[in-house]
Amino acid sequence: MRRSYETQIDLDNEKSICEKIEAACGMHLRKMSIKYSLDFIGFRNGKAVAVIEVKKRHNRYSKYPTVILSLAKWNRGVEFHRVNDFKFIFCVQFDDGYFFYEYQNDDKFNVEIGGRRDRNDDQDIEPVIHIPTVRMKKLCDVN
Repeated sequence: MRRSYETQIDLDNEKSICEKIEAACGMHLRKMSIKYSLDFIGFRNGKAVAVIEVKKRHNRYSKYPTVILSLAKWNRGVEFHRVNDFKFIFCVQFDDGYFFYEYQNDDKFNVEIGGRRDRNDDQDIEPVIHIPTVRMKKLCDVN
């Protein structure tokens, strides 16, 4: 079994992002089990309507032309969209704001090998999808 790198800081960051999404989108978010691969499922009026992956990046929104997401997480989100008719949302907290991308039918982006190299874990290097930041919308500012 693979080691988990999730820390209390990561969980606190997720909670902060979760609160921003709930306030801006009128959804109640619930943390999903690790077996689902994505962070949250969103509910409106008691009905599941979205799956959401969240990340925190330590740079400004405009620093890079794309933001990466694991291809496995991308595929899982697309599957939820196609099979369950849920929205698939990728939300990122950058240093200068919270931004989100919502999957649109048949979106296709570049796939490359990427990931983290700072932990010396060869499983951190994997196929990743490059989502153009221009496809992201601003959710709100960082307080």
